[in-house]
Amino acid sequence: MPSLKFKIVSHHVYRYLKVLIFFWKNANCPIRWKLLVHNAVIITKLTYGFETVQFTDSVGRKLNAFQMKGLRKIFNIPPSFIDRTWTNQKVFDEANKNIREGSTHSYMARVLTIRPVTEYIDKKKLQILGHIIRCNNKDPLRQITFADHRLTPLRPALRRVGRPRDKWVEDALRKAWRICREPGDIFEYTAEDRQIDEIWFAAKWKLD
Repeated sequence: MPSLKFKIVSHHVYRYLKVLIFFWKNANCPIRWKLLVHNAVIITKLTYGFETVQFTDSVGRKLNAFQMKGLRKIFNIPPSFIDRTWTNQKVFDEANKNIREGSTHSYMARVLTIRPVTEYIDKKKLQILGHIIRCNNKDPLRQITFADHRLTPLRPALRRVGRPRDKWVEDALRKAWRICREPGDIFEYTAEDRQIDEIWFAAKWKLD
């Protein structure tokens, strides 16, 4: 279950975060370096494998809160319930301002942008969707994902009792279609991106 996976992963990653917090307090290193290490170590471990899991909104909020905890520790900012002037968006703005110092190239500035963890996961999810779309029709990965060549999501013959669960492939196609309809989205994909063009070709068959 996604909630159980988060509990296990967060407990494991928090040990690394505590070590880094102790190191950051006693080491004389720039904020930009701390942010790069935080992304490379903490965020990478925290998000590993979540791009293949269809998690709920509550789990997504917990992932973002864990990331925000690390950022606030780096800047020595108290939690929002203590100082409401430091909103989460203000913390992100301050982090992006520091991590882009010394970077003059526009591409590097875009790559080094710090966003909520759930947006990183959504981007990886779309990359996996593009890989599945490019697979041959006889590929097992494609066969267990789509029901036909029109990329209709595969659904079980019998539905369980209760509220229908969110499906990974349907959520990925929905996000891909939203990006295609809303240019300039947070992912900042350009019209020349081959991958987003292929995702658009697939998502146009699924308009819900």
